[in-house]
Amino acid sequence: MVLAGRTQGASMRWPAHPSSRRLLDLILLNLAPVVVGCAAAVRRVLAAGGGGAIVNASSKS
Repeated sequence: MVLAGRTQGASMRWPAHPSSRRLLDLILLNLAPVVVGCAAAVRRVLAAGGGGAIVNASSKS
């Protein structure tokens, strides 16, 4: 089973000196969709009998 997903990239500038809280918020903003997508993919792979792979790819333009 192959599951593919694509998100529209957003241009984002990291603050020069972010607080720890702001840095964690930015990481969560970028990581949360990946975790949600993987959870959905795992459910579908398991429902289809357990065979398959999940591949995440990222790029920065």
